[in-house]
Amino acid sequence: MTAERHTAPLLISVAQAAKLLNIGRGLCYQLVQEGRLPSVRLGRRVLVSRLALESWVLQEVGAIAADGVSSGQTSVHELEEG
Repeated sequence: MTAERHTAPLLISVAQAAKLLNIGRGLCYQLVQEGRLPSVRLGRRVLVSRLALESWVLQEVGAIAADGVSSGQTSVHELEEG
């Protein structure tokens, strides 16, 4: 008898990405549309790579941590406020 290995999917929907990021779906779609959040299109579906999402979060955290240095990027927090 073999044990099933449960793994997280490699690609997730924009709605699932929004939940993981704890942001609204609209903001997440906006980030995808602007090309700021990496995504792939398969047919009509827009999907986000879990690995790309994790890398993107690390980049955003780095940009926020380096707040004293102008990175030219807008943080998710700034998008929600404005």
